[in-house]
Amino acid sequence: MPKTKGLRKKYSATFKLAVVKAAKSTSVTAASRKHSVDESMVRRWKRQENQLLVAERSKTSRGEQRSRTSGGKRSQFTDLEANLFEWLVGERQQRRRVSRKSVRAKAKQLHAEMGNAEEFNASAGWCANFFMRFRLTMRMKTHQSQRSPEDLIPKLTDFLMYLRKYFAEHPTMTKANIFAMDETAVWFDSTSSRTVEVVGAQSVPLASTGHDKANVTVALCASADGKKLLPYIIFKGKGKTAEDKELKARRDIVVSYSDNGWFNSDLTTDWLKKVMGTFAFGKRLLIWDSYRCHVCDAVKATRREQNIDCAVIPGGCTGLIQAPDVSWNKPFKTSIREQYDEWMATGEKSYTAAGNMRAMSKSKLCDVVVKAWQGLSPDVISKSFECCGQVPGATAENVSCFKDGRPAASGREQLAERFALPTAELRVDNAGSDEVVDELDHDAVVLGDDGEVNGSGDDSRSDSSDSASEEEGQ
Repeated sequence: MPKTKGLRKKYSATFKLAVVKAAKSTSVTAASRKHSVDESMVRRWKRQENQLLVAERSKTSRGEQRSRTSGGKRSQFTDLEANLFEWLVGERQQRRRVSRKSVRAKAKQLHAEMGNAEEFNASAGWCANFFMRFRLTMRMKTHQSQRSPEDLIPKLTDFLMYLRKYFAEHPTMTKANIFAMDETAVWFDSTSSRTVEVVGAQSVPLASTGHDKANVTVALCASADGKKLLPYIIFKGKGKTAEDKELKARRDIVVSYSDNGWFNSDLTTDWLKKVMGTFAFGKRLLIWDSYRCHVCDAVKATRREQNIDCAVIPGGCTGLIQAPDVSWNKPFKTSIREQYDEWMATGEKSYTAAGNMRAMSKSKLCDVVVKAWQGLSPDVISKSFECCGQVPGATAENVSCFKDGRPAASGREQLAERFALPTAELRVDNAGSDEVVDELDHDAVVLGDDGEVNGSGDDSRSDSSDSASEEEGQ
């Protein structure tokens, strides 16, 4: 854009933030043209986004009066609140939890450090008004991890380069032969933690059957062309009841049992044989996480017999680049919860002699799982592989976690540079192979005395992170 000499123009923080938002959704060049500002200014404003948020939400920005978001008396501690908000933004960027109590404590500390003579108690009322003035709210977590996305960028890029090299070495590999699999927990009581209630209500009770901790493990698998394989459901127990025998005879699911209701190496082998199947035209690629039983020797041997290669997503990266975690689990769990609410409202139930409601039957829970899985659009599944860069011909622009405003955005240029290299020059050290999975990168597991896997800290086998994101989406 040509520069106009001799003219200087003031831009408000609100305008600058609008330009930054446009640049994130499109590009710096497009935002520059749309808003008639120089590209260098757009880049500078992107770097200054946190400061602009503080300016826009606190006092004034270059002479423009900030629009007030609440009525009543203005705060007497505008400088303190601006500094407090800047601290809060920094804490959240480091993914640290911030509570109302910590906000009030930090406010008192800043007041003392600034040497203000006025009395300031950082009361609960002041804190509530501070939240209103700066448009803050308490939120449920949507993801929990030990490492920041920036720390995982080298692993993410290495994994994507491993896939790129694999596809180059297997040019006949099609979307129909690329699969992703993940295990997730489904609870007998899928009670949401939120409900509509009258303002001021002192208690917000929700009915349940009292089986909040009872769950099954469901393994979901689909191909990159949108084809869904049968859900594999693991119940706790021996599977010897009459209802269990009926479940085993069903054709729309595959049912198995374990002492704790979790996956282990034997069940993973069973899943490979019964769900993936032994008959296929050509080689297949299976993409899954580094759960210990996925990469044990027995499972590797079964995969080789079935002509299945695998790509192992590095530990800590599943929430960023595993197709089920990125796209499938949320709509799947949302459907589960909606069906549970409908069953609680109008479904057929049974009661104990003492009048207590029994949990949803195993058969009904399987019906719920099947309906939720069948209701997931094949387009959503197909696009999930593309946005995770797990199809032949994928480019750096396809990978959603590297886009502007996403967790790994700072590694976008690095990823683009590696995608620009010819495949013959790629050096990835088999980063996605199960032959070189680093023991330190395994998601947390607990081994029993017999060496079997008894559990995992991977969020794919826990409902906590899924439920949080679903709550925000409802």
